[in-house]
Amino acid sequence: MVIDGSQSFTLLGRDTRITAGGPGSAAIYLFDDTTDHLIFNKGLLSSASSLAVRGSDGADTLLNYGHIFGGGGTAFDLGDGADRLGLLAGSRVVGRMDVGAGANTLSVETGGDPSAVWNIDGALLPGDIEVFGGAPYVVLQPGLAGADTTIATVDPTYVSLSDDALFDIGQAIASGVGSRLSGAVLFGGRAEPSGEPLAYASTAPSAAETYAAFPGVDPTGEAGERRAAWITPFAGAREFDGDAPTLDASHRFAGATGGVDGLVNDALRVGVFAGGAFGRLEVDRSSQTVETGTGAVGGYALWNGDSRFVAGILSAGAASNESERRVLNNLAPNGVETASAEFGSVYVSPEVQVGVRRSLGEHLQVVPTAHLNYTGGWFEDYAETGSSANLRIDARDVHVVEGGLTLPLVFTAREQALQVGAHAGIFGRMVVDGDTAEAVLLGQGISIGAGEDELVGVGAGADFEYGAFGNASLFGSVDVRVASDEGVGGKVAGGFRLPF
Repeated sequence: MVIDGSQSFTLLGRDTRITAGGPGSAAIYLFDDTTDHLIFNKGLLSSASSLAVRGSDGADTLLNYGHIFGGGGTAFDLGDGADRLGLLAGSRVVGRMDVGAGANTLSVETGGDPSAVWNIDGALLPGDIEVFGGAPYVVLQPGLAGADTTIATVDPTYVSLSDDALFDIGQAIASGVGSRLSGAVLFGGRAEPSGEPLAYASTAPSAAETYAAFPGVDPTGEAGERRAAWITPFAGAREFDGDAPTLDASHRFAGATGGVDGLVNDALRVGVFAGGAFGRLEVDRSSQTVETGTGAVGGYALWNGDSRFVAGILSAGAASNESERRVLNNLAPNGVETASAEFGSVYVSPEVQVGVRRSLGEHLQVVPTAHLNYTGGWFEDYAETGSSANLRIDARDVHVVEGGLTLPLVFTAREQALQVGAHAGIFGRMVVDGDTAEAVLLGQGISIGAGEDELVGVGAGADFEYGAFGNASLFGSVDVRVASDEGVGGKVAGGFRLPF
């Protein structure tokens, strides 16, 4: 397409395209050297063997939100006028970019996009370069691979969510303890002489999603469950809404927890547990994926009074992480590179829960419960390989405190050895330290923000316990949480317990 004279051209829509197939032909050719031109691209401009855009020696402006592919090694040449180039959100370019001689200006939008390395030829003074959008970046002059200017940007989404991903898996592993304690006292706890249930343990949406166990019915009339072994498989997911400069992301995980415990006396039960999980965090637009394998061990204790309880859980774990980060590079084949890295992380997480039990009738109870959790995570330093703009991220630690209140409502169908419950609650979380990651990109130091320091949210769920299998029983739960950072998460769990 030839544009002659003082004209502007707009290509809208990702599916709209102009492709030049003839030898030496350009998708857009700005013909008149004496006038100004404006190209606004949200589609695809490509040439099989030459420039996708051939500029004039006038003042040309190219604002690109779309794709520009050059078949001859150069994507576009804007000529020697006072040109303006905008590489805006959604840009993808394959081939060299040349703004030519003259008093040129460059605008680069960061954030809401994968990481990128833009290599640009032509006259650009430092004061003529504008980078906006909030994501970390560096500017090199001279640039990489013989380019006059290189601008590298980083998508900060994974770093901003790394503490959330660690928190999700670690607390999901520990959440099996709450399900186990529920059944332990239901079928082996203390009961009133009348045999009426005192209370019930509910798996509610706390940081560890573990809520204390309460005395219950002993169908045999004896405190028979002195010791027990148990296992709890689980699966969960969280969806994160991006808030520039971060992108949308999802975290999915699954695993299992198992343990053994026993009564020390009529009021105190202690136990140990171990668990493992696999998680995958995916950032939108294929920007980055991080796969994590985690193993954890811990211990727990429950003290039951006649109308109150105190429970404590201590867990610690280690994780192996494998990251693949997509880097857009106009000088790479097909315009894309992959930066890969492997690194480890460890965490420790104590939690305490306290609650009281109030009867609302023969088979109905309410159990107000408060919890306080601390999670400390330590991430190894690592260096990426595989791209022209590999990141080196320093070792860092993050410390998070969460507290909340939950109100479980429990119904007991005594004759069927069935208990079902529903719960709702509120929680708040605060990052008390470790809210940035220090990194090096193309030899320059940058800081990558680690997400919101504070958030609040609400949660709700339901659970059940069924014990009509001799002394063994089945249990399960489902929980959903919504937070002020617009994140939504949920978890399902089930399990089997066998006294011995």
